[in-house]
Amino acid sequence: MRFLPLTDKQVLDLRLAMPELGASVIASGTYASMRTKYQTVGLFNFAVARQDLPEDLVYAIVEVVFANQESLIEAHPAAAGTIPANFTRNTFLPFHSGSSRWYHKTAPGLGQGE
Repeated sequence: MRFLPLTDKQVLDLRLAMPELGASVIASGTYASMRTKYQTVGLFNFAVARQDLPEDLVYAIVEVVFANQESLIEAHPAAAGTIPANFTRNTFLPFHSGSSRWYHKTAPGLGQGE
């Protein structure tokens, strides 16, 4: 795989066009062909669910994800960023009622999440 670097102007243009993007760095060694860090843009991973999924099911899925973060990190180091506090970074996707309930119950001081 070959990574093509973005210029500062390209990063700025992308961030202006899509405010949900943030500056991001992919650490060297993340991929076998990546020998140095790679500056780019990115956004946090989101699980997207249908609105009509049962609230209890979505709540349980969020609970399992955060209860098993160590396993996620073993699968891929980027999962270290999968923490409840990062839910405030979502400024463009609506939250499912099941995930909102989990965040409000588990991390009430972090914000509204909706």
